Amino acid sequence: MTAHETTIHSTVRAVNANQWNNLVTQSDLGTVFHRYEWLRAVEAGLDRPAYHAVVTKGSNPVAVLPTVLVPVATPDPADLPGPDRVVEATACHLPTERLVSLHPGTGGPVIATDHEACLDAMLSALITAAPRQALSHKIRTGSQAQNRYSKYLIGQGYESTVTSCRLVLDLTPGWDRIESGMDRTRRTELRNDAVTVERTDFDGSMLASIHADYVQNMERIGADSFPMAFFEALAEHMDERVEVFTARREGDTLGRHICIVDEEQSALRYYFSAVPETSAYEYGTSEQLHGAAIQWAIDAGFESYDFGTTGADFRDGLFSYKSQYGPAVRPIVQWDRGLSAVAWRAFKFGRRLYRGQNY
Repeated sequence: MTAHETTIHSTVRAVNANQWNNLVTQSDLGTVFHRYEWLRAVEAGLDRPAYHAVVTKGSNPVAVLPTVLVPVATPDPADLPGPDRVVEATACHLPTERLVSLHPGTGGPVIATDHEACLDAMLSALITAAPRQALSHKIRTGSQAQNRYSKYLIGQGYESTVTSCRLVLDLTPGWDRIESGMDRTRRTELRNDAVTVERTDFDGSMLASIHADYVQNMERIGADSFPMAFFEALAEHMDERVEVFTARREGDTLGRHICIVDEEQSALRYYFSAVPETSAYEYGTSEQLHGAAIQWAIDAGFESYDFGTTGADFRDGLFSYKSQYGPAVRPIVQWDRGLSAVAWRAFKFGRRLYRGQNY
C-alpha cells in the first residue's frame, strides 16, 4: 500500500494544476475559492505567504487545505474609548499575523479519502510550519458540508465563532417565483426601466476603471479595498470565472457588480461592488444589477445566487437590505486555534473587551 505524504507548499505552483482542480471538482467540499487559479491570483495579487497543506498518495493529491498568512486586524487606538484602550495595549505585544484557510474567499479542507488521517496530518504539519509571528490558525468554512468536521475540530482545540454569514438565493423556482417572493420595494426598483444592465469585460482598459470605481465605493462606506494588483491577477488567472454586470442610464455608467462563477457549488457569487456615487442608487442601480445577475445565473443553469459575506446581525442595514430579496441565511463558521497559549489568551481577552463595547 502506498503511504500518504504531507507537505506544506509556499506556492500552489508547486502542485500540478490539473490534479489539484480535479480533487476540488470531484468533492462536495470544493468551491471556486479552493481552485488552483484563485490561489494563484491571491498569491500574485496580494503577495501573501502561502502555507498550503497537501496530502498525496503516490503522485496524486488526496487532501488539500489552502492557507495564507494574513495580518491580524486590531482596532485603531483612536477609536477606543476609556477601558477599551486595554485592547490596544494588549494588541501591541501580540503576534501580528495569523494563518487563515482561506482569505480572501472561504476555505476549509477538501479531502477525498481517509478524512481523519488527512486532517491529523495537515493540521499537524501546518502548526509545525507556522512562523513565530502567527497568532493562530483560522479555518473559514465555505460550504455547509464542512460542518461534518465540527466535533473533530473541537477535539483538536479549535473554537468556533459565527459573526458573518452568506445570504443565498435558491434559483430553482425560476425568475417569476423568485421576484414575487421579494420585498415590494425591491420589486418596484427592479421594474425601473430607466436603467439598463449588460455584461462587460473584466480586462484591458476597463480594468483600471472598474478598480477605481470599486475603491471609491469602498472608501465611501469606510471599508478596506483590495489593490489593483489583485484585480489584475484575477483577470489573468480567473478570466473565465469572473462576470461583470454594468448598469447604465442615458449612456452614463452608474456602476458595476463583479461576480465570481462557482461551478463547483453551482452558484454565482456577488463579490465586489463598483458603484462609486450614492446618487446612482436613486435609480435602483443595485437592484437592477442584482436582478440582471440573478437572471443570467438562472439562464446559465446555476442553482443559487450568493449575495456575498455579510455581518450576521439583523440590526445591520446591509443584512436587512439583502434579506429583502428572499435568500436563506447560511452561517460562515470560523474555527480558531491559538498557536501560543499565552498570546492566544491575551488576544481573546482584548477581543472580549472590544466586542463588549462594539457588538
